[in-house]
Amino acid sequence: MKQFIVLCAVLPLMLILMIQFGLDQVNGARISAFNQIVYTAKEAAQQRGCFTDEIQKDMRDRLERLGFAAEDISIQCDSEPKGRGEYIFYTVSVKIRRAALPVMAADDSYSYVIDSCAVSEYLE
Repeated sequence: MKQFIVLCAVLPLMLILMIQFGLDQVNGARISAFNQIVYTAKEAAQQRGCFTDEIQKDMRDRLERLGFAAEDISIQCDSEPKGRGEYIFYTVSVKIRRAALPVMAADDSYSYVIDSCAVSEYLE
């Protein structure tokens, strides 16, 4: 009976840790995909000299298909064409859930941010 009581106390904790490990793996895959989507958009922006509305919409759509909520996506970037050799600045961020269950942490999300610049290849 003593072993059963201990099992009842320990089993939920072990399950929470297993769920948390699974969520960490999912978040790692989503961050990797997020990096690839932003990189692809940056390459397109370099060719056009800026982050056009089309590039921003495509990036937002791809992030939403990846599972990020529309209100959790923030895109701030240069939308005026820059000539060859000029810098294009951009900041893209998404919110990511940190804990599998609210019991694990008081703040259950954080923002993953890419804040960078690229050199325009656009010929005016």
